[in-house]
Amino acid sequence: MTQEAIKSFGSEVRRISLLVDDLNQLAQADSGSLIFDKSAVDLDYVVRESLSRFQEQFSSKNLAIELNSTLKAPVYADENRLRQLFANLIENSISYTNEQGIIKLDINTQGKFAVISIDDSAPAVPKDSLPLLFDRLYRVDSSRSRLTGSSGLGLAICDSIVKAHGGDIKAMLSALGGLRVIITLPLFNTKN
Repeated sequence: MTQEAIKSFGSEVRRISLLVDDLNQLAQADSGSLIFDKSAVDLDYVVRESLSRFQEQFSSKNLAIELNSTLKAPVYADENRLRQLFANLIENSISYTNEQGIIKLDINTQGKFAVISIDDSAPAVPKDSLPLLFDRLYRVDSSRSRLTGSSGLGLAICDSIVKAHGGDIKAMLSALGGLRVIITLPLFNTKN
């Protein structure tokens, strides 16, 4: 056993552990046993906190980050699940945006919903892949999955989280040249 072999083995164990966790979470979502502790959540704060966790990765790829928020009301959500949602989406944007690109987040209100859009610059996702992005185990480029550690479950988990909150998530091509993900989440009101 060499140091390199031990390091490789440790990396593989971590990757498999994350995969098992992801599969367990999706199974719980399917059975309705995934626990959500919903309350009034400051979405703007959660998004800013999520972005701050990735500063090192933004810097290492020279990615510009832009956040525009006009949201004044809280959403009705599980704060920890929202952190997981935005961590998955931000990490995905970082992984699949070329160096010196941009990631832009906009948060606003439309009726009884908060609307969050996450846009990134090139490369784009092939148009025929857009409807499949939230399917389990789907990867646009399966040859990169081992290199990036992607299991093809991250966006499926995002879909489960958003739907469990009574919201919606969809993907389309971004005007910035990459992917645009739009999420709607219900605003908090006293009847929640």
